[in-house]
Amino acid sequence: MKDQFTEFDRNVFFSETFIHAFYCDQKRTKYHNHNFFELVYVVKGKGLHKLDTDVREIKPGDYMFMDYSTFHEYEGLTDDFCIINCLFLSKGVDKTMPDCHDFNELLKSYHLRLNKVILKETPVNRFFHDNNGKIGMLLDEMCTECAEKNSGYVDYMRSLLIQIIIQTVRNISVGVEINYSEPVFKAVKLIEEHFAEKLQLSDIASRMFISVPYLSSRFKDETGVCFSDYLKQTRIQKACMMLNTTDLKIHSIAEKVGYSDYKRFGSVFREITGTSPGKFRSQAKV
Repeated sequence: MKDQFTEFDRNVFFSETFIHAFYCDQKRTKYHNHNFFELVYVVKGKGLHKLDTDVREIKPGDYMFMDYSTFHEYEGLTDDFCIINCLFLSKGVDKTMPDCHDFNELLKSYHLRLNKVILKETPVNRFFHDNNGKIGMLLDEMCTECAEKNSGYVDYMRSLLIQIIIQTVRNISVGVEINYSEPVFKAVKLIEEHFAEKLQLSDIASRMFISVPYLSSRFKDETGVCFSDYLKQTRIQKACMMLNTTDLKIHSIAEKVGYSDYKRFGSVFREITGTSPGKFRSQAKV
């Protein structure tokens, strides 16, 4: 029987932050899924884990990232069976992201920038083993931060989670990154350096003496998004950094990232982050 965990879970686990980490010695769960990402790590003992049709024995140091809506269950085979559960939303990694439900999409986060890394296999819905114990130490520290809630604990937990993700991706990368072609590299560099200015793909294409359709196609193929979306995401990411680190008025931030129309800025900000600039600033102070 499949159990669908509902919005109640989000209210319980994410009432104060977008990340929650805790030790769990529950010996058995029903076959269920969640509407958030889950990282499970075996601390002690042995157990059986079922993921779709895959059933395997799990032991200390084994861990797995699970996507939204992934059905699974586990059963402890020894009395000392204990795991760490790290439950998180996409905003637990990057608050500038919309409510992403796909772990591979999460790797494109502004804070991870792993979308150019070539992977040998998927990083989600499969077990890894923590050979040197580093992942376990980072997760233990996350559990402590989550329980004690000292000042700055939210950002500290985020930094620990990012380290875990990057360490894991390193283990399945081929050691090289996808390089942008020259026209796409130049277009991306122009956006990064002149995001507050009026940028149009046609102007950039004419500078490079290439056609707009050609540049548009190459840009989307290599970055994964179209030019206008990349520009919007860059502007909003810069705005989020200013909201986090300065006391500038929101309309001033809008102008600094290229929006003279405050209403337009608010609309794009909500489209990208899922919330308003004002609410984002207040949440960032948690």
